[in-house]
This record gives sequence, structure tokens and C-alpha cells, in this order.
Amino acid sequence: MLTISEIFQPTVSYFGLHDSIIWQMRGSDVFGIHLFAFYHRAEITLGTFNARQLVTQIKQHIEMYHQDGLIRHYHLAQFTIERSLSAEDIHLYLQNLQPNDRELLRFTLYSGYGIDEAKQLTWVQVNDIWHSLSPILQTLVNKQMRNTQSELLFSTATTQGYRLPALSATDVLSATGNSHQSLVASFNLHLVAQAACQADTIRLQLGIKGI
Repeated sequence: MLTISEIFQPTVSYFGLHDSIIWQMRGSDVFGIHLFAFYHRAEITLGTFNARQLVTQIKQHIEMYHQDGLIRHYHLAQFTIERSLSAEDIHLYLQNLQPNDRELLRFTLYSGYGIDEAKQLTWVQVNDIWHSLSPILQTLVNKQMRNTQSELLFSTATTQGYRLPALSATDVLSATGNSHQSLVASFNLHLVAQAACQADTIRLQLGIKGI
């Protein structure tokens, strides 16, 4: 089995992250975003087979620790990788889901879209959402590196799970600059953070546990 450094080095290089920063994010929703974005980047550079193989190694390594808080929050990446779904596949899959389906709930928590809204998305829009997660992650990490002693970005563990506090678009723009891309990223980040904060309420409403 690969070492931690060997497993994460491609991701570290792509995002310009430090190993310590990656492991500080364990247990948070950001880890799910991080692994998901990493898989798609790896798929482009390594091919689907090699990318899935690499992420499988990461999965095995994570499961050695039996940390439920960490494992359950990379479910979106796991779901996509194991089913090898494209954006169009995801769109078609969404159309056939019931309102209380776990996978659709997972999609809405990460994208910021409501369940009914998610079913109205075209596959192109779904694809854009996935790709928007990469700059969102970088923005979060940049701010986290400058606030390592605070809990401004990441809430602490609770019995209900881990979640991101809602950040305003202004908060994000202060870290990203005022370019068009930054505006798009900040808007999407706000949706993601807002949805993550509502996770407990959604879980209670749908009677779903352990997501």
C-alpha cells in the first residue's frame, strides 16, 4: 500500500496544498469536495482506470482508521467513482430519483440546489457544478491557511456530524479578488456552505441518519 505522502502527492501538487493542511480538513465536508475534485483531475491526467485505482487506495487507507466522521463525508466522491458516472449520467440519474433518495440528498448538500431544483438541471449545468467545486476548494484552503488558529471556516465536530458555516460572497471575494471567475466561485461557495449548514435540518426532515 502507498504511503500517505505518495497517495496525496498528485493532489498536493495540483492544489498547492501541504500535507498538514489536508489532514487538518479530515472529518469536514471539504474532504468530500477535495477527493471528488482530485478524482476528476486524476481522471484527466491518468485515465479512468488509473484514477479509480488510486482513489481506491485512498479509500482503503482511510478505512484503516475507521473514522466514521471522515468516511461518511467523502460519500459523494465514492458514489461517483464507484458508479463511474459522467455529468450526463448524473443528470439522467437525478431525473429518476424520489425526493427522499439518499444520493439526490447528497447532491443537493454539495451543490446548494434544492431537490426539486436539482431535477430541473441539464447535464451541462450539472457538469458546471462539479467543475466549480475545484476553485471553491482552493478558496477555502487559502482562507484556512490564513486562519489556522480560528474556527472561522470549519466548525468543530458535533454529534450531528461536521458542517461548514455559511460564508457570504463578500467573505470569499476578499480572498479571491474581484474577477468574474471569483464572483462565480464565491456564489457557488455560498450555496455550498449554506446547504451544508442546513444538513441537520434536512436529515431530520427526511429521517435520514449517518450521511
